[in-house]
Amino acid sequence: MINVWVTGSKGQLGQEIKNNLKKGNSNFLFTSKKDIDITNKEDVERFIKLNKIKVIINCAAYTNVDDAEKNTELAFRVNSDGVLKLVQCCKKLNSKLIHISTDFIFNSISNKPINENKIPNPICIYAKSKYNGEQHILNSSIDAIIIRSSWIYSEFGKNFLKTIIKISNKKKYISVIDDQIGTPTYADDLAKICIIFVKRYKKIKGQNIFNYSNLGECSWYDFAIEIKKNANLKCFIKPIKTQDFNSLAKRPRYSVLDKRKIEKELGIKIPFWKDSLKNCIKKII
Repeated sequence: MINVWVTGSKGQLGQEIKNNLKKGNSNFLFTSKKDIDITNKEDVERFIKLNKIKVIINCAAYTNVDDAEKNTELAFRVNSDGVLKLVQCCKKLNSKLIHISTDFIFNSISNKPINENKIPNPICIYAKSKYNGEQHILNSSIDAIIIRSSWIYSEFGKNFLKTIIKISNKKKYISVIDDQIGTPTYADDLAKICIIFVKRYKKIKGQNIFNYSNLGECSWYDFAIEIKKNANLKCFIKPIKTQDFNSLAKRPRYSVLDKRKIEKELGIKIPFWKDSLKNCIKKII
């Protein structure tokens, strides 16, 4: 058994990875920002050495898209500089990295699913900081996998699903954007993918990028309507345009990810987004 370090353990994905492990699986070590500051190279190096870490799953990220516009320095420190420190320590100590990135680095003008070779075009601070983090990995000589995902939700933490349920219980009418298209990702499904890559860690050579989300595509409005149906919410949901929504950060108009590469590589069948959403809501309700 190898020792695996999961950063950002209090986030949605970190908690789902923990939930997917067999009880007593002590070779996975989970830390939050209160335990280890990934932007502190000395702390990172010390932790890897002390615990003989062979694989790092980096779930740590600054994910508040609108707040990143005001807290640019913090967003880049976590999403870019933090990744650089992990890369530097991986290189020195011969550890491998599995890093979680985002569909937000794209802003496609077509309606064709985006594959891993598409050149990113980040249009907000959050996206730019995450793209910089990717570049630190791709410009290095470490063994690493970048998993680009989208619209992550779960029964843990703050996310679109839980926000819709919460607001719907307080208001009779809510408005949701219908002209931004992507794909929801159940963090539980993504956690399983991370664990598969850990089991195949010997095959992680050089740098490789994979897209992963659930199958299908929808708007945020479609997502909300499906939440309403499965959670039996009573509120009225009105579709609105991006220009009518008060948002600090620009968001991709179309960011559906092409998952054929990871399906072929791992020999998996990815769940449809509505099916995974239904499973998650059952856990919440």
